[in-house]
Amino acid sequence: MATALFLTERDEMYYEDLAQPDGRVVNPPAVKGRIITTITKAKEIRPYVEKCITLAKKALPHQRAADKLACEHEKGSDAWKKWRDGEGWQKWNQAIAPAVDYRRRAFAMLRDKEAVQILFDDIAERFENRPGGYTRIMRLAKPRLGDAGTRAILELVGERDRTVQKSEKPSFAAEASKPAAAAAAAPAAAAVASAEEAPKSPKGLGFDNLKVVEGIGPKCEEALKAAGIDTWKALADSTPEKISEILTAAEGNFSGQVPTTWPEQAGMAVAGDWDKLEKWQDELDGGKPADA
Repeated sequence: MATALFLTERDEMYYEDLAQPDGRVVNPPAVKGRIITTITKAKEIRPYVEKCITLAKKALPHQRAADKLACEHEKGSDAWKKWRDGEGWQKWNQAIAPAVDYRRRAFAMLRDKEAVQILFDDIAERFENRPGGYTRIMRLAKPRLGDAGTRAILELVGERDRTVQKSEKPSFAAEASKPAAAAAAAPAAAAVASAEEAPKSPKGLGFDNLKVVEGIGPKCEEALKAAGIDTWKALADSTPEKISEILTAAEGNFSGQVPTTWPEQAGMAVAGDWDKLEKWQDELDGGKPADA
């Protein structure tokens, strides 16, 4: 069965005009490098096949070294005979000897010269850079007729490997090169860059989230954003008096809010002084100074 697996790698020209003694045409295998058997036999054959491939891989460097020393003249010619009787043949013979030994060991396992030739000439180079795992077993859902044995596919890897194709993310570099697109994208890009470069707040809040200021809650933040104060910078540039006017005019009860420290807290957020801000907020009482 190991021999049959390697013989599936024959060239398709081999099957031209090939027929059995009774006249039936012999078709090439549907899939090269694959045989179907029972799951038990596949598990038994697998280490046998991989050992044969390992032998073929070990012969590759010796074969290549011998090819460099081989005679380029036609066999039987005067030049070839001169090379054969000289030192060149001795060096070639020493180089090819290990490769011949590996071929003989593989033939002792497979007992088929054609299978050995395919193994050493074609399959070995395919797995030269692979450290192991030359075959895979895939269980088939449909059992074998007659004895209901579990069937499986034993095949050589590398030809039908499943690969995960990563989708390419859209590139905005080309669009940014256009003047109109660049002008439109500049503010958004600047905001994203600022968000990425800004240090993370101790509360884990995002960039320009007003709730990083002690004393500002969701309702208060909504009222400030409605009035145009939607960034740390805008809040830092404002005054406690202006903030109080905004909260007084907004819907809701903000009478208990004392924004005397809010602009200064926002300024620390803009500067990224999180340690200083966190230490100060520990001393505040709901955003108000402890002695207020």
